[in-house]
Amino acid sequence: MLPYWWERSYPYIVATMVTVACRYLKFNIMAVKGYEDLLNGLVTLDSIIIGFLGAIMPVILSMKNESKFARYVFERDIKNLFCKYLKITILLGICNVVITLLMNVREAIIGKWQLVFYYLWIFVTVAFLLTTYRSMSHMITLIFTKDSETIINGEFQENTENKVTEMRAQELKEKYKST
Repeated sequence: MLPYWWERSYPYIVATMVTVACRYLKFNIMAVKGYEDLLNGLVTLDSIIIGFLGAIMPVILSMKNESKFARYVFERDIKNLFCKYLKITILLGICNVVITLLMNVREAIIGKWQLVFYYLWIFVTVAFLLTTYRSMSHMITLIFTKDSETIINGEFQENTENKVTEMRAQELKEKYKST
């Protein structure tokens, strides 16, 4: 299982590394033909992801009352991480939409600020995609984990706490067979 600090910060660390690499390599696609199509597609993608997160929230909230595993997770989430992960994902998505729309009118932005917004756009886009992955992976875990499973060291384990082992079942059969 990933350390707490890494899970919280990896989207920003990776986004920073990608942005610095783009800056260092002078990777600039603003003048490339089709850049506006990329921006418009990104706004559409952001809108779909934000809409999906909004649509899946009632499912997660209903699971909170119906699923033992979901209830267990929400009861143990004392730092309210799941909620924070969703909020930051939506906030980054909205920021990404705003910055992407500003990139569509980049000619109105003064010289050096164009590059500042461009690298900010790269950072926010990468961070948004990674926080989306983080939130979705937690949602998928909540949705598809059976109540009879638990997570130990990041691995799903069948919950055998209330089950009788095969050997013990055979012993009990033998013991009560004669009575």
